[in-house]
Amino acid sequence: MLDFSFENILHSNVINFLILIALIGWIISKLDIKTVIESKRKKIEDTVVNSESAKSDAHLALKDAEEQRQLIPKEIDAIKSSAESTLKSLEDKILNDAKDQIVHIEENVEKILESEKNKITSSLSKGVSKASVALAKENIKNALTKDIEMHNKFIAKSIEELDGVNF
Repeated sequence: MLDFSFENILHSNVINFLILIALIGWIISKLDIKTVIESKRKKIEDTVVNSESAKSDAHLALKDAEEQRQLIPKEIDAIKSSAESTLKSLEDKILNDAKDQIVHIEENVEKILESEKNKITSSLSKGVSKASVALAKENIKNALTKDIEMHNKFIAKSIEELDGVNF
């Protein structure tokens, strides 16, 4: 049987065990383990809530990104269409400007040709006039030298015309 004598209890580990239990109890009461455990539990609970919130935010962001990705082909088509219309309008403007310049150049060429034609005509007219005057002069001289009577008629006619002029 067991011996519960005072001496046996002093020499056994029972006292040490009870002292250890009392010491652990006192440490636990001083450390307030319940509060520490509760604060750790609350922290873990907050982390889980935050994780769920972050997960839901990430799902929303993923959904938005997928919607944006689906809109990319439409945006590319819109950009392409805009670029094509801009290119077409630029092409039309360049063609119209080129046509206007061609018309302007043609008008200038016509003016230059008309001017040159007038210069040549004037030059030819002067040359023909001079040649005509010289030929007429020569013909008159020949006619006057051949026919003295004509010379006298010419002088008489000139005198008559001078008499008609009032000074």
